[in-house]
Amino acid sequence: AQGGPATVWVPPQPHPDMPIKGPRVLPVPGQVLLYFEICEPKVGFCKCEDLSMLGVLTVILLLFFFWPLAWLPCVITECHRRSQRPVYGFPPTDQDYVPTLVPGAAVSFPHHQMMYFPNQQ
Repeated sequence: AQGGPATVWVPPQPHPDMPIKGPRVLPVPGQVLLYFEICEPKVGFCKCEDLSMLGVLTVILLLFFFWPLAWLPCVITECHRRSQRPVYGFPPTDQDYVPTLVPGAAVSFPHHQMMYFPNQQ
């Protein structure tokens, strides 16, 4: 075997208990899953596609007991759930990975969720 440690690409895992949406841009051949982007829900009048179970239950109860306010959960952020969507790109290489460490800063994400940025020249 050649000297030096081998670099192995480990794809990220989705966040548990968070629904997955489709990617914004479909991957092309050769691209891999880089990370999962967290999507904040869009709230507003008639924006009910990301309602949580609490939001749906509130809409149903308001429809039965006071229907003029049934739209209210659609504009309340706490009644919606966040989601995630995959982001694809080309796999990083040893030459592309440039770790940037700031003295005294703590890294709070696991190694499999690191984002790789190509060298800027």
